[in-house]
Amino acid sequence: MSQVTADRVLETSATTGATAYILSGAVVGYRAFATIPGILAGDIFDYFAEGVNANGTLTGLWEIGVGTWNSNGTISRNVNASSNSNAIIHW
Repeated sequence: MSQVTADRVLETSATTGATAYILSGAVVGYRAFATIPGILAGDIFDYFAEGVNANGTLTGLWEIGVGTWNSNGTISRNVNASSNSNAIIHW
């Protein structure tokens, strides 16, 4: 396990509940987590997630934490702060 830092990584996710983030692909102009050179299962990184509705409007839900890259391309969440009294967000 190593700490990973990468610029211009932004992906969407339609994850529901409090499970690992299932990624849906990079936003135009950004890159996907899977394209970070040398990223391996178990690698960790800081992340920020923000809720957006179907119209692209911010919902006010947010989460900051340490993510763990999983071999199936998902991100496990360890929340440090959130709009849910610093607990994991149930999307």
